[in-house]
Amino acid sequence: MNRYLILILFLYCACNKQEGANANLHVYVSGSEIRPVDYPNYLCIPKYWVDGKAVYLADPSYINAMATGIAVVGNDIYVAVDSSASHTPFYLKNGKPISVSAGSILNDPDFKAAITSNNQFWKYPTGLPKVLSGTSKFYNVAVYGVCISGNDIYAVGTVNNIVGYKGPVSGTTLAVYWKNGILIPLEDSLNAPAPSTARVIEVVGNDVYVAGTSVNGGVYWKNGVRNALSGTCYSIAAIKVHGNDVYVAGSGPSSQSNDTEVKYWKNGNLIELSDAPAYYQTRTSTGIDVVNNNVYLSTCANNYLPNTTVFNIAKYWVNYTPYNLNNATSKFEYTSGIVVK
Repeated sequence: MNRYLILILFLYCACNKQEGANANLHVYVSGSEIRPVDYPNYLCIPKYWVDGKAVYLADPSYINAMATGIAVVGNDIYVAVDSSASHTPFYLKNGKPISVSAGSILNDPDFKAAITSNNQFWKYPTGLPKVLSGTSKFYNVAVYGVCISGNDIYAVGTVNNIVGYKGPVSGTTLAVYWKNGILIPLEDSLNAPAPSTARVIEVVGNDVYVAGTSVNGGVYWKNGVRNALSGTCYSIAAIKVHGNDVYVAGSGPSSQSNDTEVKYWKNGNLIELSDAPAYYQTRTSTGIDVVNNNVYLSTCANNYLPNTTVFNIAKYWVNYTPYNLNNATSKFEYTSGIVVK
C-alpha cells in the first residue's frame, strides 16, 4: 500500500476517534436571566444551558432566584440556587428544589455527591458540618466555597480585623481555608504581604489548591506555597487542577482598552481571551473546566452600545472559540459556572 495512503488513513482514523470522544461530551452552564415586568419590578429566573440550549427552572416558588453553580453526577443535574429576595440558598436535583440546612453535606448524600463532583458547585457557608474554628479572633469572616475530598470537608474564605494578633493592622484581610472546621492561614500573618483574599479551592489527593488575590495581584497556593499569577488580576472566579496543571479563571484589564477582560491562567501564566468590540466594556469569567486538555470557560459581558437589544451577554468558550448563550426572551443573562461531562 502507498505510504501516503497509509498516512491519510491513519490521520482519518485519529480524527474520527477524537471527534467521537468529543461527541460524547456535553457542556453544562448555570446562570440566570432577568425579565423586566413593570419598572422597577423584574423577575430573576434561574436556568442552565446544555450545549447551548436553555433549560428553565422557573417554578413559581423560586422565581426571583439566581443559579450560582452546577454539577452533574451520572444522569442527574444539580443546580445551586440563591433566592434573590431572602438570599436563602438551596439546590435543585433535576429541577426539584431541596432545602439546605446545617450539616446537610454529611446528612444529604445527593448534596455531598454534587459538591464532590464539582468544587465550584457550592458557594455558601450553609451546609458546613460544624462551626468553623478560629473565627472568634476576627471581626469578620467570609466563606466563599466548599469542596470535599474523601471524608474531609474544606471551606475557603477570608477573615479580617485580627484581634490579639501581632501583624496586620485592624481591618486587614487574610486568606484562609478550613479543613474539617480547623482554620489554616494561607499566609504568614506576621511577614507576608497583606491584605490577601482566598476565593476558590480544589483538593486533589493530598494537595490543597486555593486561588485568590493579594496586595501584589492574583495568586494561587499549593499546600500553602504562594505562586503568583502573571499580569494584572482584578478578580478570581474558579480553579481547576488537570493532571499536573493548575488553571485559574478570573478577570483583569484588557490589553486593548481600559475595560475589564476575561482571563485565565495556566500554571500562573496569563491567557487572555477577547472577541468583543469596544462597547462590551466589562467581561468576566465565572467558571472553568478542563477536559481532554481543552479549556472551557463560562463568561459574561456587559453591552453598553446605545439602543442595544441585549445588555448582558452570556457565553461559554472552548479554548479560544466563544459561543453565545443568549436567546430572545431576555436582555440580561448571566452565567455562574460550567461543567463538562
